[in-house]
Amino acid sequence: MTSFALRRNAEKLWAVVSVTRTGPDPWIDHQVNLTAIGLYATAVTDELELESEDVTQRRTVWDYATTALREKSQSVLHGGLIWSLRAYDGRDARDLMLSLAPFHDCARRLGLDVSQVFNDAADVVGGDAGELARVFGTRTDVTPDAFAYAVESAPDGPKYRSQWPNDPVRSQVR
Repeated sequence: MTSFALRRNAEKLWAVVSVTRTGPDPWIDHQVNLTAIGLYATAVTDELELESEDVTQRRTVWDYATTALREKSQSVLHGGLIWSLRAYDGRDARDLMLSLAPFHDCARRLGLDVSQVFNDAADVVGGDAGELARVFGTRTDVTPDAFAYAVESAPDGPKYRSQWPNDPVRSQVR
């Protein structure tokens, strides 16, 4: 079962119980909440698929997009996209768009529906960043030249890299 389905099932579970019960029952409410929380926790864990060593390392947009492309992993792409949206929420929209470009390219290269990938991440994050992601996912002009990144051939597979001058992440990724 996908993480999206787990979240959806948690929402349906609460909706069904709240409609079908005849009166307040604290025990049922507690059990439903525990089940829904369990489904959501499983969904979040499945979405991110981070190994313990990845959690302790500093991750970048380039790391997530590169890993997703090399492993042909929609879940790594989704987790990295959510991470990026959360990291940039409330900041300059132009910076956020630069960070979204590799994910857009990666989704396209993986043969995914780019708009749907960005909508799914926007559903998780919400807010201004989520709205920007929805719009960005529909763009057709996202290219390495237009968004200052490159996709290089490396011994272990393709690798995303920033082409932006004076990018602090660029110097760390090399």
